[in-house]
Amino acid sequence: MNRYLIKTIPLAFGLFLLNPINAQSAPTLVEPVGPYPRLNTITYQLSMEQWVNTQAALVSITIAANVGQNTLGDLQKQITDTLQQLGKGVMWHMTQFNRSEDPSGLEQVNAVAQARIPQDQLSKIRETAKSLSKPGIKYVVSDISYDPTVADVQSVKDQLRNSMYQKIQEELQLLNKTYHQTFYVNNVIFDTSDMPPVVPAANMMRMKTMEAAVASPVPNNAAISQKITLVATITVASTVS
Repeated sequence: MNRYLIKTIPLAFGLFLLNPINAQSAPTLVEPVGPYPRLNTITYQLSMEQWVNTQAALVSITIAANVGQNTLGDLQKQITDTLQQLGKGVMWHMTQFNRSEDPSGLEQVNAVAQARIPQDQLSKIRETAKSLSKPGIKYVVSDISYDPTVADVQSVKDQLRNSMYQKIQEELQLLNKTYHQTFYVNNVIFDTSDMPPVVPAANMMRMKTMEAAVASPVPNNAAISQKITLVATITVASTVS
């Protein structure tokens, strides 16, 4: 009886020592944790457009002059004073002023000036420019552009964005009511690419022919409009419980 106990006690003791060692060395499996928080997302596009109007045109005047060295210093002031007769209350900007000496020793000056002029002052601007020309200096209306100003376009874009924000808010309220969840704006991306429309080559030639045939500017007080389109990609999200 005693001999049996002496043999079993070390065995039991040995098993008792091995169990903690095996428990410590056994590998532990770790479950990977997914992205947090988990979201229900809805992505959609919103497009809005608005017209921007302008009643002023960007007029470019080309000046060509041949003057002596003694009168060169007064030439720019003379040009500025003359340009005031082409538009009342407008600000002229000299965008180009080049000078070189011709074979006779005179200074040859080529300049370009630009200003925004209201429509009601454009009816006879070409004839007025010709009448202001005199021997030694010539004024020519080289371009009349009716595109809206950058500030006008930006103002319309700001209005469109404000309208979009209101539409997005209405969409959130509808989603929350429909799905009984709390949706919020996760991301808004505005498409800022202002690509001009593609015009086929045949149409380009026809347009140039029509432009050449137009001798007079648009009628007085006629507003020129340009359509501005703003596109946004919106993602709204709701946290999964």
